[in-house]
Amino acid sequence: MKVIQSLNQNALLVRDESGHEFITLGKGIGFGLKKGDEVEKSKITTIYSIKSTIHEQKILEQLKDIDENVLIMAEEVGKMANEKLTDELNESFVFSLANHLQYSIERNMSQDIPLQPFHHEIKYLYPKEYVLAECSVDYLNDKYQLALHESEKAFFTLHFVNGLKDSANFQETVTLSNILNDIVMIIERESECELDKTSVDYSRFIVHLRYFLIRQMQTPTITSEEESNLMELYQSSASLFTKQRDIVQKLKVFLDEQHSMAINHAEAFYLLIHLIRVLDQ
Repeated sequence: MKVIQSLNQNALLVRDESGHEFITLGKGIGFGLKKGDEVEKSKITTIYSIKSTIHEQKILEQLKDIDENVLIMAEEVGKMANEKLTDELNESFVFSLANHLQYSIERNMSQDIPLQPFHHEIKYLYPKEYVLAECSVDYLNDKYQLALHESEKAFFTLHFVNGLKDSANFQETVTLSNILNDIVMIIERESECELDKTSVDYSRFIVHLRYFLIRQMQTPTITSEEESNLMELYQSSASLFTKQRDIVQKLKVFLDEQHSMAINHAEAFYLLIHLIRVLDQ
């Protein structure tokens, strides 16, 4: 492989004998090299293929302002993730995470950063990715003496979810999390109590909501038989738990007006049951 461009001390844009272009990473791999020089293969730790001009420009643009050490940090996290996740991460993951890390490190780390509104929900929505995010943030803080805050664990989780090759669009993931946060805010406002976000019932509730919202995004259908079977059950239960019933009605209006999502009697019944459990605490 020969150098096309030295991106920084730890990253090179190279071309192989067949004319294919790659980005190679490795500690000190670009030191002293110039265009046309042969790359020392023993220094290469990771190779990323460049599949299109748009893809290349996007990555090169990201690399311009990223500190060399930050790129190494992101690469180490990427390797850790590929070892622990079932699915592979896409080739843009390391550069995307490095870009985020650069911003995080440049912030005033002496001031605590408030948790994102959906931070608590994220750990229940994507438990495997959240555990990996915890390990990654702790690893970087320990090895590089950083001061990344708790809020970074939610951001890392979203990067892992978005970085999986078969994952949904990143914006869709954030939208889902924000809707969940709005639902929790409505429940807490209407019930006039703060939910215990560490409880098992709360985690089950959030997971149920996640799958409900995903089904709604995929425009599901439900048979009239399923609907009629639960209609009477919902109505009888709602008459006993009026506070929870009123909250379900508020959620129905919110989802319909803000997101064009409809809650049928079956879903209303399951939401009611979850609300009875979480508010009982």
